[in-house]
Amino acid sequence: METIRRGGHAVQGFALGTVLGAYSVEDLDKLIKNKDTELAAMSVEVAKSTDPSIQRDWAALNQAYQAARTAGLKAITDGRSFFMPDSLEATYNTNAAYKAIVAALQPIPMQVTKGDKQDIASRLMAAGWKPSYQLPFQMQSDADLTVYKDTDPSNLPDPIKDPVKWFKEHKTAFIVGGVVVGGVVVLVVLSPYAKLLAAATARR
Repeated sequence: METIRRGGHAVQGFALGTVLGAYSVEDLDKLIKNKDTELAAMSVEVAKSTDPSIQRDWAALNQAYQAARTAGLKAITDGRSFFMPDSLEATYNTNAAYKAIVAALQPIPMQVTKGDKQDIASRLMAAGWKPSYQLPFQMQSDADLTVYKDTDPSNLPDPIKDPVKWFKEHKTAFIVGGVVVGGVVVLVVLSPYAKLLAAATARR
């Protein structure tokens, strides 16, 4: 579980990032800055791609994100107060805008679908992209980069020599990946070693 600071204190938990269940001005601001960074890095790779389907899917995704982002920036401006810190100022519009941005990038929650952000990123990585950008803020909804890095084959330890150690070192990333993409990343990454891991676990 990732950590977010609230009022100078580290806070953990499934519902973190909300004020009485609603996303705050600060949450929305951080989300937009993170997604701007992530999509900027992806756009560089999309520009290099010769796959017309990636170009089309990216154009649609970016259009949806930009529309949601514009509404989000307006919600931030309208929701700020001189009397209350951004971390505690949550309105209907900041909450709706936060959810709209997430939905623009992943229309079906907990599931990867063709043309969403995770799908395009996976296709770019299959073509050789190695994400190296750094997100400005660590947020629960931004676990994607950890999954990208930890599931890159070039970053994985040898599963043949010590499959149990390989699994233990990366199980956190796989669990996070399951949360983010509904288990699709877990299945894709583990499938080549499923029998090997099953046999090794049985021996333990």
